[in-house]
Amino acid sequence: MRSMHINWFQQSERMKIKKVDGMIVATAVTQKATCIYSHDPGLAKFASGYIEVKEIPILPD
Repeated sequence: MRSMHINWFQQSERMKIKKVDGMIVATAVTQKATCIYSHDPGLAKFASGYIEVKEIPILPD
């Protein structure tokens, strides 16, 4: 029973992340952004085909 609860919780968290990724991509596209800067590979995968996602550049010391 416990493993079912953990699995449901993990699935719920993944759905929340996808929802947030969708809102980020939708906002960028509707505002006519040319790209999104992010380190999140999940966001990049979600945005594929809609908008370019670039890595955040590392600032020099």
